[in-house]
Amino acid sequence: MEAIIFDIDGTLTETNEVDTTCYLRAARELLAMTTIDPNWNNYPHATDPGVLEELYRRHRGTAPTALEQAAFEERFLALLKEQPDHAYLALPGAAAFLSLMCRAGHAVGIATGCWHSSARLKLDRGHIPFEEIPLATASEASGREEIMRIAHDRLLQRHAQTSFDRVLYFGDAPWDVEATSQLGWELVGIGRNVSLLRKLHVAQTFADYEDHKAILKALRL
Repeated sequence: MEAIIFDIDGTLTETNEVDTTCYLRAARELLAMTTIDPNWNNYPHATDPGVLEELYRRHRGTAPTALEQAAFEERFLALLKEQPDHAYLALPGAAAFLSLMCRAGHAVGIATGCWHSSARLKLDRGHIPFEEIPLATASEASGREEIMRIAHDRLLQRHAQTSFDRVLYFGDAPWDVEATSQLGWELVGIGRNVSLLRKLHVAQTFADYEDHKAILKALRL
């Protein structure tokens, strides 16, 4: 049995831009920071809590308290909710492809560096059918690899498996390359960053999910 796990931002939904914009605004408001590095590749953990911890350490020298993180997440979510529907478009064919993978009998999950609240918002606004799919988020762990392991373990339990024949992860960013390499998973590059992913030697890349037959053939599914 194959496990097929998806990221959210830039992978299922076109939300990299709205996510970064709202995150930076929340940071400026709550931390009173005027200069913030918007390149998440420059942070130890490119996840919502991971970036926040690094911002606090750079600005204040200590990690945020639980109350501070909760306040940040609340403000961030409020900003996301204010944004128009077109900021949450799904990648072409994403919803149909996700449903197809479920119907085909694969173990399908979602693993994201988003907090649970913003993950659900993006999937809902993007009309991605996710309610029956195991979802692992950064509300459970700060490190991307650990989040991905959580998703993997939930799929093992749900499908009564001790292991999978293959684990494929659909992602769009350099940190997905590193995480899948560490976990020994196959990365499928998707979305707007495929040219960069090809330079990082990702073998299978697709602009979107529209030609699902080509994707299935290339991935031998």
